[in-house]
Amino acid sequence: MRTRSGIQRARRLRRLARRTLYSLVPLAVLLAGAETVLRLVGYEGQPDREVSWCREQAFDAPPFLTAMALDRVPKTYVATPLPAQPRPYPAVKQPHERRVFVLGGSAAHGYGFSRNGSFAGRLEGLAGENFPGLDLQVINMGVIAASSQQVLQLGKEILAEQQPDALIVYSGNNELLELWDWRQFLSPAQHRLYVSSLRWNLRLSGLRTVGWLRERLRGRGVPGWGQSEYTRDQMLPWEQRAPLTDRDRSYARETFRHNIGRLLDLAAAAGIPVVLSTVPANWSIEPGQFPLPGHERHPDVEGLFMEAERGLQAAPGAASVAESERLFDDAFDQRPLAHTHWWWGTLYTQEGYPERALEHYLEAVRLDENPNRAPPYINDEIHEMATRPAVTFVDGAAEVAAMAPDGIPSYAEIFDHCHPTLEAHWTLAAVMTGALTALWPEDADPAAADPGLVAARGIAALAHPAVDPSRVETYLGMPRIGLDWHYGGDPESAGPLEWSKASERTAERSQDPAAHNLLGVVGFHHHSADCGSGRPCLQGAADAFREALRLDPGFCLARANLGRLLVQVGRTEDGLDELRTALLCDPGDAGTRALIERVQSWPAQAR
Repeated sequence: MRTRSGIQRARRLRRLARRTLYSLVPLAVLLAGAETVLRLVGYEGQPDREVSWCREQAFDAPPFLTAMALDRVPKTYVATPLPAQPRPYPAVKQPHERRVFVLGGSAAHGYGFSRNGSFAGRLEGLAGENFPGLDLQVINMGVIAASSQQVLQLGKEILAEQQPDALIVYSGNNELLELWDWRQFLSPAQHRLYVSSLRWNLRLSGLRTVGWLRERLRGRGVPGWGQSEYTRDQMLPWEQRAPLTDRDRSYARETFRHNIGRLLDLAAAAGIPVVLSTVPANWSIEPGQFPLPGHERHPDVEGLFMEAERGLQAAPGAASVAESERLFDDAFDQRPLAHTHWWWGTLYTQEGYPERALEHYLEAVRLDENPNRAPPYINDEIHEMATRPAVTFVDGAAEVAAMAPDGIPSYAEIFDHCHPTLEAHWTLAAVMTGALTALWPEDADPAAADPGLVAARGIAALAHPAVDPSRVETYLGMPRIGLDWHYGGDPESAGPLEWSKASERTAERSQDPAAHNLLGVVGFHHHSADCGSGRPCLQGAADAFREALRLDPGFCLARANLGRLLVQVGRTEDGLDELRTALLCDPGDAGTRALIERVQSWPAQAR
C-alpha cells in the first residue's frame, strides 16, 4: 500500500507538472504568434547556412552574375567572377531564348576540360538540335569545390535575377569537404561538439524567430555558424584529428537534404522545373588518399586477404565466395576501415564477381575519408527527392556505370575519384537531352536524331585526331598524347595561365593571324567578369579575332569564331553577317552552315 507521504509526494509532482505545463503554454503561443507574424510580413531572416568554414568553398558576396559591356555597349552579356565555365549569354532575354543553368561542383564544371568538354557544353549542342526555333542556352555554373550550400546560394540568385527556364542540379561530391576542414583544427571532442551545434542550427534554421533573434544578438553581415579564423600553422598532427563517424555522415546527409530541398522548393514556387541527377563516382579507386593513420594494410589482414585470394583462384564458386566473406569479416573486425572493403572489392573484380565487388566498393566509398567523392547515401537522398513534383530525375550514376563492362565505374568513365571523362560527359549530355525534351515536348522536333546515337558518334569521334583547338566549338583546353586525352591541369588557374601563354605567343608572333585567333579562342572559353590583371575576358577575345582579321581579312575561321561569339551575346544580326561571310570564304564549313540555319530559324523579330 502507498503511504500517506507517498500519496502527498505524487500530488505535489502532478501539481508541479501542471504548473510547468501552464507556464510553457503561453510561451509556446507567444513563439508561434511571433513566427506567424514574421512569416506574414515576409521576413526571411537567415534560414539557410550559405557560408562555409572550408576556405575552398567560400564565395565572395553576391551578385555572382554581372552584366558586362562588349564593344562599349553596356549590359551586353552576363559573366561571373567565380571559377565557373558559363557560356556568355545576353543580358536582356528574348522570347525565343531558353536558359538552362547547371549547378554543382567540379564534376559539373567539367574539371580538367574547357566548357566544350563538360556535359553542359555537350548538352547545348545535342539538345539545341532538338529545339528548332529556340536559342537554347546551357549555362554551366558548376564551381570548383562547391557543395550543396553554394548550389543553394547560387540557385537563389539565378531564380531571382536570371530568368531561368530550367535548372539542372548535379551535386553531391563535396558534402564531406567541410567536415574534412574542421578536423584539421579540432580535437575529436571539439569536433563532436561543433557538429552537434551545427545539426541543431540546421534543425532550427527554418524558424524566422530564431533568425530574428540571431540578427539582433549578433548583427547582420557578421560571420555566423561554421566560420573559422584558424590558420594553417594551427593544424593538428594527423594522429590527433577526429576520425569520420556515422554522426558526421548523418550531418552531411541532413545538410544536403536541407539545401537541395530548399532549392527545389524555391524553384517549384517560381514555376521553374528542375532536372535532378545522381552523381557517379569511381568505385575502384583506393579510398583514403589522404594520409590518415591506420590505412596501411595490417599484416594479419594481409594474411586473410591472401588466403581468400588463394581460395577463389583454386576453386571458383559459391563455396569459395562464402569462405572469402568469412575471412573478410575477420579482417574487418581487425581493421574496420574503408580500405578493408576496398581490398575485397578489388579481389572480387579480379576474380570475376562484379556484383559482390560492387557491394564492397559501395561500402568502401561510404566509409571513405575522401571529402570530394559522392558517398552512396547522398545518391540515396537524391533518389528520395526525385519524387517531388516538377522534378525530372536523371540517374547519372547508373548511366555512367552502364558504360563499364562490369557495371563498376573505373578510370575509363571517371578520371580520378569523381570527375567524368569526356566519354562520360557525352553520356550524361545525352540522357539530359532526353530530360529537356520531356520538359518541353511541344517545342521539340519529333524528327530529331536520337541523342544517344549522336552521343555515341561523338564518343567515337574522340578517337580521331580531328578535334581542332583553333575553333571555339571544338576547343577542349586539354593536352593530347597520341589518341588519349589528359587533364588540362587545375581549372581554377588554367584560364589565366592559358591566356598568359597565348598572350606571350601572340606578342612574339604579332603579325601571325593564327596566333591572334588562338588567343581569342582561349579568351572565349576562359572569360570572366574581371578583364583586368591579365585575366581573359570576352572583350579580349573579340579584339583578338578582329586583329586576326585585320591581318588577314580572308581568315575564314577567325571570322566564324567572331560570328559565334556575337550570336551568343545576343548581337544576332552582326553575328549572322560574320558567319555568312565566313561561309562564303569556306563553303565546306559544315559547323558554320548548321549554325546559320539554326539562327535563321529563330523568329525574325529576335534578329
